[in-house]
Amino acid sequence: MLTRTIILLSATLVVALLTAGATAVRAVNRLWLRSWIERDDDDDSSIQRFVEHPKRLLLTAGTAVALVIFLAGAGLTLLNVGEPLWLLRDGILLALLVLTFGQLLPRAVARRWAPKLVPVFVPVLRGVALVLTPMRIVAKRIARLIARRFAPHSAARRDASDASPDGLEELLQDGTLEGLDASEEIAIISGVVQLSGKSAGDVMTPRKDLFALDESLPHDEMSRRIAESGFSRVPVYRGSVDHPVGMLHAFDVFVVAGQGRPTLRPISETTTDKPAGDLLYEMLRARRQMAIIRDVHGSVAGLITLEDLLEELVGEIRDEHDEPAARTSGDAP
Repeated sequence: MLTRTIILLSATLVVALLTAGATAVRAVNRLWLRSWIERDDDDDSSIQRFVEHPKRLLLTAGTAVALVIFLAGAGLTLLNVGEPLWLLRDGILLALLVLTFGQLLPRAVARRWAPKLVPVFVPVLRGVALVLTPMRIVAKRIARLIARRFAPHSAARRDASDASPDGLEELLQDGTLEGLDASEEIAIISGVVQLSGKSAGDVMTPRKDLFALDESLPHDEMSRRIAESGFSRVPVYRGSVDHPVGMLHAFDVFVVAGQGRPTLRPISETTTDKPAGDLLYEMLRARRQMAIIRDVHGSVAGLITLEDLLEELVGEIRDEHDEPAARTSGDAP
């Protein structure tokens, strides 16, 4: 009787701890996990790599739970050899204990205090992961052999897609990358994946569609053209479009109200092959709203705005002043 009680209580307790740890990790997102790592005084790179992949934490917990229940069931079977009714009783009791005190209750507690529990359970899950490493390696190799044996083409495509940006985006959309449950986070990270494969030339407004003004235009004429264009930011050139000197914001033009010329704002310059992600970072760091894009010959190929790059991440950006069909800054007129 004592052995049976120890098996039931031990299995329930271990499952409860693993379930609480997995639920706490699932309840916080990857941004919170990264922030926690940066705040932690212990600079353990192995823990950092482990925590940066929440899917590993959840897979570890799930595998350990299955193993504990299997061992508990095996122990109860050995104790009830030749006693099927006693075995059925113990099996039902184990299921009730695990479901109530090993699953439902720990999940409720972990969701309530997830930020406080994550630092406690991550080292535990990491230790469990180390113990289960041989089993994980063997299981992964067996799964690959089975996949190649019965579906070689789909397995090859899966391996290739997992290593590509498109594969990562597919994982995000499927929600298989744990820790990013919020649709907004998945949309943003998917945008990052898409942006990483694009250059400035892919996102820019081409030269033929540019709206730009010569700095020699009278102030009244310049103000009128900006108002008619519907753009809030307009590049200004000297002599030709290939010689930009800055950018005018519609707000600056109307503020001076004919009392002189507004000060030109600086713009960035880059080439068509510049990675769009790098350009976004540089413009944010330099606080630039517009960049002129030049081709391999040094001529202006087009322009790109900060809003264009951000829309590649999060979709179309509108504010309370935009009409439903209004054009955004940097779009072709």
